[in-house]
Amino acid sequence: MKEVNPWALHRITEVLLEAEQRGLWNAKPETKQELQKLFMEIEGELEGCSDLT
Repeated sequence: MKEVNPWALHRITEVLLEAEQRGLWNAKPETKQELQKLFMEIEGELEGCSDLT
C-alpha cells in the first residue's frame, strides 16, 4: 500500500493514532509506536514529493 497509495496509508495511520489518542481504541504500546514511526516515515516521503512539484 505504501508504494501504491502512500497518501491513503498516511490518512489511515493518522486516523488510527487519533482514535487511540481519544481513547476510542486501546492499541498495544508496540502497535502505537509502529504506527507513529510509519506515520512520520510516510509524512517525510510525502513532503519530499511535494517539494518536487
